[in-house]
Amino acid sequence: MTEAAPAPSPPQAPGRCPVLWVEDDPVLSGWVADSLQEDGWPLGTSRSSRPDEGLLLLSQLVARWPVLHAIVLTGQHEKAVGQQAVHAGAFDFLTKPVTAAVLRQALERAAWFSLRQQELWAQGRLHLSVSAQLSEGVREASDQVAEQLIRHV
Repeated sequence: MTEAAPAPSPPQAPGRCPVLWVEDDPVLSGWVADSLQEDGWPLGTSRSSRPDEGLLLLSQLVARWPVLHAIVLTGQHEKAVGQQAVHAGAFDFLTKPVTAAVLRQALERAAWFSLRQQELWAQGRLHLSVSAQLSEGVREASDQVAEQLIRHV
C-alpha cells in the first residue's frame, strides 16, 4: 500500500507576487497598503469610486494577464456580487470586514498558486482555464467548454 503525498501548503512568508489594491475608502486603502508593504508585498494602489469599476478593471486585467490571481474584497454581502467577481476573473472573494490575517492567507494562497503555475509553464505544461454557464444545462456547458478548447488550440 502506498501513501499519498501530502498536499503542498502555501508558503509561510509572502511570495514575490505584486499586489494591486483597488479601494474606494482612502482610510482602509492606506491601512491595507501599509500593512502589506510591511510584510514585504510589492504593492500598487488605485482608487475606485464604485464597485462595478473595480470589477471592470479586474476583467480587463484578467483579459490581458490570464494568469492573474485576483482577490476581491467588498462590503457587499450579496451572493450575486461574489458571482460577478468570479465571473470577472477573481481567484478569491472576501467580504468586509476582514481581518488582516484572513487577507494575508488569501494573498499567500494566490501567491502559492501563481508560483505553481509558473513552475508548470517552465516544465512545458499548459494551464488552461475555461468557463461555462451551467444554468443552461450540462450538454450546453460541455459544448461551451469544447468550443473554448478548440478556439484556444
